[in-house]
Amino acid sequence: MDDLNKSRDKISNLLATIDDLQSSDSTNQLAAKRAERELREEREKNLRLERELEGWKNLGAQRHSALGVPRAPGSEAGGETRSRRGSSIGLLMGEMGEVGPNDKGKFGSLRSGLRRVSGQKGFL
Repeated sequence: MDDLNKSRDKISNLLATIDDLQSSDSTNQLAAKRAERELREEREKNLRLERELEGWKNLGAQRHSALGVPRAPGSEAGGETRSRRGSSIGLLMGEMGEVGPNDKGKFGSLRSGLRRVSGQKGFL
């Protein structure tokens, strides 16, 4: 009789565990579906914003071409654009025809004593 009661207790404990696992599983499935839906919505939003941005870019290009306003160099579609914040970095890194470390021109001895620009933005 004692074994029968122990077996019933084990069975009821196992059934309770099964119920808990099923409840947890359905909660996890709902969370996964919610996350997938949110991801899909974010992707759609991102795509919509990219299309809107492209439309604004095209509108600006059409406006410039309709007015006959020449575009600034490097601002063409697909061209390289610089932010105002980093606009001097390219100049510091050699766009002004600096003498390279192996090119000893008439400024070779002067340049050897100067600090080399790293090209990284940072603070002292």
